[in-house]
Amino acid sequence: MPPGSETAVDESPAWLSNDFLAEVLRPEGGAGVGVGVGPHDVSVLSWHVQPAVGKGDNFLSTLYRVRVEYRQAADAPDSAPRAVQLIIKVLPQGDYLQEFIHEARFFAREINAYREALPQMARFAAARLPGGGGPPFSPRCFPTARPDTLVLEDLSTHGFKMADRRNLLDLPHCSLVLRRLARLHATSFAYSAHDRAFLARFEDDIYNDGNREIMRRFLEPQMECLVEVANTWPNFERIAKKIRKTIPRAVDKLISVCRKQDSDWKVLNHGDCWINNIMFKYSEKTGEVADLRFIDFQITRFASPALDITYFMYTSPQSDVRARHMDRLLMEYCDEFRKTVRSLGYAGRVFSLKELRDEMRRVLFFGFTTSVGTLATVLAEPDQVMDLSEMTAEGLSSNVGVNPFTKLQSTAKFRDVFQQLLPYFDQMEIFD
Repeated sequence: MPPGSETAVDESPAWLSNDFLAEVLRPEGGAGVGVGVGPHDVSVLSWHVQPAVGKGDNFLSTLYRVRVEYRQAADAPDSAPRAVQLIIKVLPQGDYLQEFIHEARFFAREINAYREALPQMARFAAARLPGGGGPPFSPRCFPTARPDTLVLEDLSTHGFKMADRRNLLDLPHCSLVLRRLARLHATSFAYSAHDRAFLARFEDDIYNDGNREIMRRFLEPQMECLVEVANTWPNFERIAKKIRKTIPRAVDKLISVCRKQDSDWKVLNHGDCWINNIMFKYSEKTGEVADLRFIDFQITRFASPALDITYFMYTSPQSDVRARHMDRLLMEYCDEFRKTVRSLGYAGRVFSLKELRDEMRRVLFFGFTTSVGTLATVLAEPDQVMDLSEMTAEGLSSNVGVNPFTKLQSTAKFRDVFQQLLPYFDQMEIFD
């Protein structure tokens, strides 16, 4: 480990060094550390690294929080060191998981989103809206030449924090998420009408025939576990039987739902919009939620807005919010979407609330598949979360008694939520 550095993790990664951090902190890297500073004019004095999140709060990457003290060449020798706090995101441990991430191009998508899509949209909005286009959608990204690596500003230094995933989100949180998601979607919609090439650069969808085997490895064991667990609940044997019959065609059905889209509807989807990929800021006076930033853009692509909304609504709200306030939230989304595209100069037709409801109904099987996998993890205690670094293809295809998803779906919280969800999914005939 370099002189002057310290660590709070088991082992500091070998690539994390003074030289790496000095390169990141160059002004063209986006940190705003000074104009005219050259690549060798940032002197890193010390750095401290620790895990950025606890167990169970991130799954497809390893996150480090790094606090750096440094000086610029123009600083007086006796001046106090400058300081910045960064989040560094790299591939997780585990050969199988790394292979899965590379096959699905998760890191390539996210780097593309942070370095191209989001900055382009921000510049487009800033040129057309008062006040610079509104709050950013995401943290600032610092370029780095290291492969499969993202360096981001640490939002916690600005007062943002993650909600407790196990408690899920109440109505004020969900309202803010839907309105901000609408603004993200609407900005991409208006910008793609302005620059058609923008849409083409993000049309690669992970829900396609090429990724069929990847999806099958995860979805089928999750559904098999659900069948076994639901069979232990009173009066759920009939639904469990329907789910079992759906398993052989589940991936085909999922691909079909995601593929069949009206091109006039397409927006830039966050793609993985659940409670752990949103950081919130709260009013110091009232304690109420006041702002948010989206993080983790590994599944970003152009697709129906209903897919993003469905992903969020079936993974993150409290059950009563989803059951009692779905229409209200969709109305807020539509109002914000229309207001944003109009303010950005788009004068064409936009979808109605009824059309959005119909589209949500069409993609409901997608909501089922995301809830089976993601919601089970959301509700788990830290000691119940799977260690994905130890996952293997053989483990995923094992009998349900040792299937890694069994423990997640056997919790009381999972039972309580899914005993409400499954009758609704069955009523909507998604298993027929």
